[in-house]
Amino acid sequence: FKSTDGGRQWSPANTGIENNLNAWRMLLLPGGKLFLLVARDLRDGKVVDGAIYCSENGAESWKSMPMPEGANAPNDLIADPQAPGRMYLSCWPRTVEGREVNGGLFLTEDGGESWRQIFREEAHVYAAALDPSSPSTIYLNTFDMAAFGSIDRGENWHKLEGYDFKWGHRPVPDPHNPGMLFLTTFGGGLQY
Repeated sequence: FKSTDGGRQWSPANTGIENNLNAWRMLLLPGGKLFLLVARDLRDGKVVDGAIYCSENGAESWKSMPMPEGANAPNDLIADPQAPGRMYLSCWPRTVEGREVNGGLFLTEDGGESWRQIFREEAHVYAAALDPSSPSTIYLNTFDMAAFGSIDRGENWHKLEGYDFKWGHRPVPDPHNPGMLFLTTFGGGLQY
């Protein structure tokens, strides 16, 4: 839904969105381009794939964007403020023949037209964040008892020591103390 009067009235804004309406996360880029992540669903025992949509007209209509090959559970999307076409997509894996695949973290450098995997496909990545003082530094938090960091735009990763809570939520760089990070969790408090 969309409101143009501060939330007093709302109208549907679903034109172009297919049968899964599990709107999960939105990202507005400078210039007005709006991205919508639709969460994976389970309906009548069958998986309904998640999706990515884009609107360039204030949510009047939506265009389906390509998902990374094999991925069906987008969870979070962030953009590099220095290069908005460079975005990072956090995904939940799916189970194929007993293996968890097509999750992790993906990178696009062309505004979401193509993706490549930059973090383990079996990982349950909830969200990622860029360090505001150095966008080449990325952090991610997982549901796998670990958080990770990269100082080279995701080419190499290291586990963040001292954190091992199972249900990680969001990494949030401390804006007042560069180099420090908050890790939010589902049920484990706030880690710093």
